[in-house]
Amino acid sequence: MSSQSLAFGFVLCACLVGQPAWATETLFKRQGPLSFVIGDTPSKSQVVFLSDAPLEKVRGTAEGITGSVRLTDASDLATTTARISVPVASMRTGNPMRDKHLVSDEWLDAAKFPNITFELASVDGVRMEGDHAAVTVHGAITINGTSKTLAAPAQIAFRGDKNILKITTKFNVTLRDFHIKGQVGMIGSKVGETVQVEGTFYGVGK
Repeated sequence: MSSQSLAFGFVLCACLVGQPAWATETLFKRQGPLSFVIGDTPSKSQVVFLSDAPLEKVRGTAEGITGSVRLTDASDLATTTARISVPVASMRTGNPMRDKHLVSDEWLDAAKFPNITFELASVDGVRMEGDHAAVTVHGAITINGTSKTLAAPAQIAFRGDKNILKITTKFNVTLRDFHIKGQVGMIGSKVGETVQVEGTFYGVGK
């Protein structure tokens, strides 16, 4: 190897070592703290939940979602934290009687626990994929007054001209983990023991 090639190799290695992976590919293209408010935006945040049981399939939605997202350093998605709150009373399944049962004390007990919440503690596995970032989010989800740790894949996108953040994620919730008993004989027959949850959250920059 020539001395010129060797020198070029040293320079290239130094550049790669000297810069973190996100230095050349950042979602926000800025540094410093950044905050977003989840609430009323041109696009509405929504949660979709899917129950697939032997006797019945149920698709439901929840709206009225509020929360906040904060990055200590906008150039590093690993510094993201968030809090998201979903009102139980907003959940709809297309059947008014079923919706009434859903908020009762046998199921989600909206009177005692009016919100489902998710506290995002950390983000890792960050990789840029075109105009969005794929990540893994870690935190605690609280349903029916019971909190459990959660790790889930998510995608984060940012529209700079509108200053709007979009987060999408999908994960499963096992009802017994949150002490949801339901009416006798319902879970496992008409309601799935595990429910798939898909969330789309929009936040406006502060």
